[in-house]
Amino acid sequence: MSIHQVKPQEYWPSGDSRPIAVLPFGVATLADRYGLTFEEGIDDLDHYRLAAIELSNGQQAWLTRYEGDPGPGTVVHIDSDADVEVAQSLLGKALGLKRSAFLWLAPIPASTR
Repeated sequence: MSIHQVKPQEYWPSGDSRPIAVLPFGVATLADRYGLTFEEGIDDLDHYRLAAIELSNGQQAWLTRYEGDPGPGTVVHIDSDADVEVAQSLLGKALGLKRSAFLWLAPIPASTR
């Protein structure tokens, strides 16, 4: 299990991101368990806390928790052009989590199977 926290990139390479997973942990647990530091921000949705990590293939994954989100866990975003299946696999390896541990995983597009 190897977590490499990075400064969030200013822009996603494709110009947008997509959610790929919901982790079973809140921000405090992620900070304690993995030593992550979350920065605070605000966008057109709400106030949020964010930590960016670099996956082993070099792409960033953003762990984000919006203040007003009524659901549990922390949402993970990647670049919208990235391979969802690869990113989910690398995320699980980085965090030491099996697929069954995630609260939600984005469906893998049929065109990439």
